[in-house]
Amino acid sequence: MDVGDARIGVASCDPDGMLATPVETVPAGPGSMARLVAIAQEYQAVEVVLGLPRSLSGAEARRR
Repeated sequence: MDVGDARIGVASCDPDGMLATPVETVPAGPGSMARLVAIAQEYQAVEVVLGLPRSLSGAEARRR
């Protein structure tokens, strides 16, 4: 998951953890957690990984 202020990007990976495939973009805000849980259940997620925000320069970005 790539959590942003407006949207949360969700991807799924292959069993070896080598290739990520986009799944859905979930609007951030009320109801987003329920949708994220539903996606995790649908894909039978074993673990959830959250992305580390980075700026275009590659430096760690500060969250608002």
